[in-house]
Amino acid sequence: MHSGTIKTIKHEAGYGFIRCDNQPDIFFHCTKLADDLDFAPELIGRRVVFDVEHGARGPFASNIRGMK
Repeated sequence: MHSGTIKTIKHEAGYGFIRCDNQPDIFFHCTKLADDLDFAPELIGRRVVFDVEHGARGPFASNIRGMK
């Protein structure tokens, strides 16, 4: 399990980046957000935990959940 802060989102394109606590920033797609998170500008700055998967274009965050 990894943790970080939502750094940026590109709402119209459906993706963003997480500033990680212990690795380089990581890409995420809006479909990888858990039900407790809405893909909206208010998401920027939110602390999250997530898993890392590896795809054809490199690592990406999945199973992204808000920290309590």
